[in-house]
Amino acid sequence: MIESSSDVRVGFLADLRHANALAEYRRWSGMLEYLDAETARIERELEPRARELEVAAVRSVIAQANGWSEHQLAARLHEAETARDDLPAV
Repeated sequence: MIESSSDVRVGFLADLRHANALAEYRRWSGMLEYLDAETARIERELEPRARELEVAAVRSVIAQANGWSEHQLAARLHEAETARDDLPAV
């Protein structure tokens, strides 16, 4: 494995890769937690007709925070939600 290389520089690169993966996980986990919490709040507090618009606003905020279009966010959230919900069962 590359992580077991005796070259310190290679080990440093492997550490950076690991840190990047951890940061990416934390970012996605945080986004999903925020979306889930806001969706639950919206469902509790708003009438059914207003819910869809409010959830779209929350998704727009997440997209803006990441510098993505809403279409990019929708595709990436779908992948993240699938991974979170379906992979643990595999």
